[in-house]
Amino acid sequence: MKKIPELLAPAGNMESVYAAINGGADAIYLGGKNFNARQNAGNLTTDQMKQVVALAKATGKKIYIVLNTLIKESEWQAVKEEVAFYHDLSVDGLIVQDLGLIDWILSIYPEISLQTSTQLTVYGLEGVRFFESLGISRVVLPREMPLADLVRIKEECSAELKIFIHGALCYAYSGQCLMSSQIGGRSGNRGLCAQPCRKIYRLLDEQNQEIKKGYLLSPKDLNTLNNLEDIVATGVDALKIEGRMKTPEYVYGVTHAYRQGLDQIAEGSKVHVDDQEVMQVFNRDFSPGHLMGDYQILNPLVGKNRGIKIGHVGKIKKVSKAYYNLPIKLDKGVDIAVGDGLSFGHDGKIGSRVDRIFLPDGQSLEKCTGHQDILIPVKGSYKEGMPVYRNFDAGLMKNLREAALADIKIPEQEIGMVVKIMADTYPQVQVFNQRRNIVFSGSQIPQPAQKNPLTVDLIKAQMSRLGGSDFVLKSIEVTCQDGLFLSKSQLNALRNESLAAFSQTTKVISVRPEKEMEPIGKLDLVPRISVQFEQMPNDLYLEDLLADMKNTDNLELVLPLRLDQQDKTIFEISRNLKKSGINVLYSLPQLMNDQHKEMLGTFRVSGDLKDSADGLLLANFESLELLKDHGYNLQADASFNVFNSRAVAALQKWGIRSLVCSPELKDQEIKDIGSKGLLPMVLGVYGHQKLMISKKCPFACRSCHGDCQQNKSGTLIDERGFSFPVRRGQNGLIHIYNGDCLLLSDPLSEKDGVSTWRIRVVNEDVATIKMVFNYFQKLMKKEKVIEPQLATKVTRGSFKRGVI
Repeated sequence: MKKIPELLAPAGNMESVYAAINGGADAIYLGGKNFNARQNAGNLTTDQMKQVVALAKATGKKIYIVLNTLIKESEWQAVKEEVAFYHDLSVDGLIVQDLGLIDWILSIYPEISLQTSTQLTVYGLEGVRFFESLGISRVVLPREMPLADLVRIKEECSAELKIFIHGALCYAYSGQCLMSSQIGGRSGNRGLCAQPCRKIYRLLDEQNQEIKKGYLLSPKDLNTLNNLEDIVATGVDALKIEGRMKTPEYVYGVTHAYRQGLDQIAEGSKVHVDDQEVMQVFNRDFSPGHLMGDYQILNPLVGKNRGIKIGHVGKIKKVSKAYYNLPIKLDKGVDIAVGDGLSFGHDGKIGSRVDRIFLPDGQSLEKCTGHQDILIPVKGSYKEGMPVYRNFDAGLMKNLREAALADIKIPEQEIGMVVKIMADTYPQVQVFNQRRNIVFSGSQIPQPAQKNPLTVDLIKAQMSRLGGSDFVLKSIEVTCQDGLFLSKSQLNALRNESLAAFSQTTKVISVRPEKEMEPIGKLDLVPRISVQFEQMPNDLYLEDLLADMKNTDNLELVLPLRLDQQDKTIFEISRNLKKSGINVLYSLPQLMNDQHKEMLGTFRVSGDLKDSADGLLLANFESLELLKDHGYNLQADASFNVFNSRAVAALQKWGIRSLVCSPELKDQEIKDIGSKGLLPMVLGVYGHQKLMISKKCPFACRSCHGDCQQNKSGTLIDERGFSFPVRRGQNGLIHIYNGDCLLLSDPLSEKDGVSTWRIRVVNEDVATIKMVFNYFQKLMKKEKVIEPQLATKVTRGSFKRGVI
């Protein structure tokens, strides 16, 4: 029999919980009012959580709670209380992003089942192994991963694997997007993404000529209903439907469709599911995604639910008033009804509700079937031939809502009882089934009987009266000492209280005492200026730059280590830099593919990494897993998203010796972390911050099939006129930067836990970097200095305002 993966459905409120259960989900993921990545969903109160868990247990469903945001230092006590609440509820698992929270839960509540959030950007086998070694039970893989990689990872690890199969796609790799927080202070890592990828942009080429305009960063939605058989064949453990912000109708319709498909596979049949409900309930065009090798994922025409095409606008007569009857030619077989919603044009921007329907002869209809020419009253401007889409099917949504919110029949549970009533002690009732076994002690000690003593038959009769409960009594054994008395009401109370105790979902978990975080030793907080190059500078650039820095104490250069080619030139350059007293780090790729890992292993074995550089700047868990036990001086880049001192302590435990501050932290939050004295911190003080890294190319050359290696650059302009340089670089990955340049005039120092100020070079000329370096050198010496005049606008990023 084929292994059928768990079907995991979203719920943003109580109605969607019902929809998920009625739709056939095996498990439901949902969040409370705090610490989840969909803060704008309804989410559930603590009382509702209790109801949901009880309902899930009664219906055999699993409940996973999302605690998948980054936790600020000031929120630590609140999140600990949140975890304790879910622990007491005995939920089936927690989905977590924050590294500190993961480490804390593993140490305090080791029996809680933990799953990684997609925000952790676990991209490869080594990343899965890293979290598997910590004790994580399930790892979610990114939506950018192809099916072949999933198969290989499943073969080589024991942790459960989860993938997304349906719903909205992010433009950037999850967890690596700063666009929303840098534009308006709303962090996607904190559950408040403003969805900048669903906005309109203009793309300019290198000569500032407009190439295209539209929703250039807006992906289609993921839909793998037609690929279920291939997906199930991989042996993946869980299939996740995205949509905690969606309606109960959406949750039911999509879940029900995938449930049908999985059931057909289980029966040995081909998948044959009518997908019209899925297509209609929410549609901005679909793609099977990178999972199935589709690289045409972006849809620049549509940024919202456009619906299903049903026809086009007919010939419009001269319009003499604002409100008029619009002729529509329906496609063959399409029906339309009063209450439906329509959108017009390929972009679906113009919308109208169907309030009346007329035939050409003037006849009024509530529903039109089989007629191709109709008229509907509208306002606005339309063009002949404009495509017409239905984005709201009133009849379908009514049916879906009724099905989603239908009463849920709670299956009766078979139980057995063993009742023991003895003198001078409280009565005991053992209640059990295949899953649970409890022993309950009553609150009334039996008294000597004056008349009508208890009998076995009387006790059985009262204890067997389970009407109105969810239980069926399959067996009962009674032991009763002669001559004792309990009233019928006392026996009824004993029965009801023992059943209530059996129904409780709380289980006892041994809670370990919390240990204080300890520093690894005296911190080396010698002030240092570090210059990091995103791309390797040529010899002349480097020579010119260093000419002004020869007498600089504690200078550091961070050079990018290319792992897609066996070029050892960088090692000689680094050795020469070290000889001149410069500290050298190698930065590893933000995302690691198989070729990177193989080359990294080659360089590690050859000894080139260790003897030519002073340390390695890591950006992902794959590189951490590969290098953590080999004696390197490892620095964690900002991509690790450290937001609290517990996360610093976790990285310290895992082999990290210094870290780069998250650009989403404000100054006081960095000070709060630094006050714990755990690891030296690096603060970014200058540079065009990288806001997104993506596999989805906005240039979309006609010849591109997802394997394009051609370097290309341009600029995205948003609707407010702000610019975002974009570059396609190594391995075809897209890098989008803030057009405004970060420049901190009052950076933190070693007394705040910050040992290094880092200047990040993207493509600036030597003169600019010299000017910036001199500025920060004088700041570090506490000399009077004038802020450098840069060619671009300057920003303080989140350093003063922070993020919400």
